[in-house]
Amino acid sequence: MEPRDHKEKTKPMKIATTYGLVGIIWVLGTDVWLNFLLADPKLYEMIEPIKGVFFIVLSGAAIYLSIKHFPGNHQHSTDARESLGDFRLEDVVDRLNFSVSILDPNRPGHPITYVNREFTKLTGYSYEEAVGRHCCILQGEDTDPSAIEKCNQALEGRKPLTIEILNYRKDGTSFWNELSISPIFDSEGNILFYICLQNDITQRKVVESKLQESQQHYKSLFDHNSALVCSINRDGVITSMNPAVKQILGYDVDEVVNRTCYDFIDESKWEIIREFQGKSLQGVTQRGQIQIHHKDGHLVDLESLVIPIVVDGEVVGMYTVANDVTDYNKAQELLSKAEKLNIVGELAAGIAHEIRNPLTSLKGFVQLLRPSLNEKKAYTDVMLSELERIEQIVTELLLLAKPQTVHFEEKNLRELLEHVCTLLNTKAIMGNIEISLDYQCEITCIYCEENQLKQVLINLLKNAIEAMPEGGEIKMEADNPDDDHVKIFVIDQGCGIPEDNLSKLGEPFYTTKEQGTGLGLMISSKIIKEHGGHLEFKSGENEGTTAEITLPISPKAPRETKTKYQITG
Repeated sequence: MEPRDHKEKTKPMKIATTYGLVGIIWVLGTDVWLNFLLADPKLYEMIEPIKGVFFIVLSGAAIYLSIKHFPGNHQHSTDARESLGDFRLEDVVDRLNFSVSILDPNRPGHPITYVNREFTKLTGYSYEEAVGRHCCILQGEDTDPSAIEKCNQALEGRKPLTIEILNYRKDGTSFWNELSISPIFDSEGNILFYICLQNDITQRKVVESKLQESQQHYKSLFDHNSALVCSINRDGVITSMNPAVKQILGYDVDEVVNRTCYDFIDESKWEIIREFQGKSLQGVTQRGQIQIHHKDGHLVDLESLVIPIVVDGEVVGMYTVANDVTDYNKAQELLSKAEKLNIVGELAAGIAHEIRNPLTSLKGFVQLLRPSLNEKKAYTDVMLSELERIEQIVTELLLLAKPQTVHFEEKNLRELLEHVCTLLNTKAIMGNIEISLDYQCEITCIYCEENQLKQVLINLLKNAIEAMPEGGEIKMEADNPDDDHVKIFVIDQGCGIPEDNLSKLGEPFYTTKEQGTGLGLMISSKIIKEHGGHLEFKSGENEGTTAEITLPISPKAPRETKTKYQITG
């Protein structure tokens, strides 16, 4: 058989040769025919020009039909189409780097009609094993039923679909498949087939799973952390906050987010916060304490760690981790007070013993000299008064320094209060002050050490009298808020105490009186605490002062301590 290129070259020659032969035959033949049949010269002259035109028409038609139906043309077109079809399937589809399969849309189960090489590599099924099988060949026992249902709905509804689904290879191993199903239609809208693209995304799913796990760990650390954790942007706006804010500051998360931290801090501390945040935004981790307003108004001490948030080498904000150290600070303050008390006790013991002996001598000699100094009696009276004052301070120091064994007994509370009022009534009258007792208690008796409790009430009443130089009324009230406690109030109309100083009452050597030592309230507070109660003061400048004593009816202590109870200074 001759090569196709040779045939293509000889075809014009054949056409030209055929055309020349036919033309010669036509010219000679028509001339003979006309000479033989047409004897009339006029008729010959009329037909002679027409035969040339007629020949051209017939020969053109013959050439058209010969070219149109030339076997080589048809064969060339068919070979080209077959060649192009082979190129698309073999050279394109089989060389794609992802899996391709084709499904039949018109048969039950949409069987596979074609798979490429990548399909075989991905699934382990050869072309022969895959073709003709059900389209669910890759599904397994752990494949999500809802994903299968979505695939079926897409096939039945002849709609495109992209889905991530767990599939299985021929050997039973699983892989995550990013499956894309696309229906292919002809020009009239009839579906021809489905093209399915499969892509193994197992590694991506593993990375996503680890990322999700990491995010869950972070979320758990963030949401369930007992410390307050928040993120703040460069403008100082809180962008996220964990639920611990409710426990620590009383706010819900949505009440805090999108607000600045300055909304919760006294304006006097803003400059400190700006400096603090400025260093953090420079990439320096900061640690320190700050007071934040609780939702109900009181201050909360927060120990804060501020960590810069760095993204692509740039600080975009900061994380703050804060713990409530209010109770810790109070404990430290109490410890400091306890240390002061310990030092005061040690000093008191030494000072009291060192002062008492010379004090006794001085007092004795003044009393001996007093009769002989009649003209100087005013001086000796002042000397004796001051010596007695020194002796009283020494007695208080000894009371503070020396542990004392006391006995708790059941005492009538009303009688105890009336006795104290009677003792100080004369002193009050001299200062144009009236002491009144309002006893509303349903409780008659409490367990206490009578003399010590009297000492506390006397101290409070004396302080109230001294705070009212212009006279007035002092009220002593008693009530029981419940069946286990009683409250005693000493209310004066004096000059009051500034709110900032209230917390210092009871500290060693802190006093608001010119000649006070602060030891009286400190000892009173200790006595009440050892009774299982507490002493509080409420006051304001020029508003008077209320001393509130809360005592248990029966001390919260083992029964044997009710008869032998020791108070240590």
